[in-house]
Amino acid sequence: MTPPGEKPHLVRGTSRKKQYVARVETTESEDGKSQTTKTVYAEKIELVVRTVDLTGKLTTFSNASGDEAPAGAEGKGVGDDAA
Repeated sequence: MTPPGEKPHLVRGTSRKKQYVARVETTESEDGKSQTTKTVYAEKIELVVRTVDLTGKLTTFSNASGDEAPAGAEGKGVGDDAA
């Protein structure tokens, strides 16, 4: 199905969970001789949509930040060609 006035294209979307450190808490014992460190992890959803048109132009859209680019994105940002 092609929207009126547009050329045919292919769209593929994926989602995945990405784990990150939400917070780190360090507590010291009452006698001051030991410390306990608690690391809390959380997850967030990453969405990746890739499109290709009749000319073979591949475009990747993602909500991942630059340092968390999805595998295969090779550092490309939203709307960049992956050529």
